[in-house]
Amino acid sequence: MGFKNVCLSCKRVESLGTDPSQFRTGHCPQCSAQMFFVNHKFRPPKATDEKSWAVAAYLISHGFSYYTIRDEQGLAVAYPTTLADAEKFVAKFAAQRSQQIARRKHDLEKQIADLRQRTQNDSRDRLICDLNEQLLRLTQSATVP
Repeated sequence: MGFKNVCLSCKRVESLGTDPSQFRTGHCPQCSAQMFFVNHKFRPPKATDEKSWAVAAYLISHGFSYYTIRDEQGLAVAYPTTLADAEKFVAKFAAQRSQQIARRKHDLEKQIADLRQRTQNDSRDRLICDLNEQLLRLTQSATVP
């Protein structure tokens, strides 16, 4: 159990554990595509399950990285398993997505500020650079409808 980096190109999943100081993003070591940070609730399908990976890719590319989504009554909503349901899901919960993006941006900004207050070293500089890239991608994804 733990947060994950997911490569949607080659379907590689890296478990990151639960320590926020160890979280990182970057490029897939297998195919060099961009990896996406997802919540620990994401259960990767088998590499051969193309339909499930298409649904996951659609959701993740629309900013739904498997954080809890709640309905009007406050109950947790299950993530969709078909592409048609995923399209309806994205349309219905777009406002919550925007709120989650704002929270994630705030968390990234806070983590960057905390790291900058520590003693400078190469590893920390790379982590700050990675977090800044995440923040940039998050800002760009917030403008995509």
